[in-house]
Amino acid sequence: MTTKPPAKTAPFPENSVEKLVYDSIEAITTCEPNDRARLGYSIIRWLNSKSGTLEDVIFQSHIRLEMPVPEAVEIIRKALADRGISPPQ
Repeated sequence: MTTKPPAKTAPFPENSVEKLVYDSIEAITTCEPNDRARLGYSIIRWLNSKSGTLEDVIFQSHIRLEMPVPEAVEIIRKALADRGISPPQ
C-alpha cells in the first residue's frame, strides 16, 4: 500500500493580511499550536466581518490560552497596530 505525498502549500505573501495576522499572534501562548492557528483564522474572520469584539472572538472560538484574556487582547491589538492593521473597536 502506498500513500500520496502531502499537498504543497505556498506561504502567504509578506504584505498580506493573513501573514500579518499570523505574525501578530506569535507572542500569544496557547496550550497547543493548533489553538494559535485557530486564533489567527478567527482574527482574520473578525477583521473581515467587523462584528463583535476581540474578546468575543477569543471566547467564541474556544481557544485555550496560557495567559489571561485581557493580556492576550492587548498584545494582539498592539501587534496588529504595529503592522498597520487597525482592528475594529
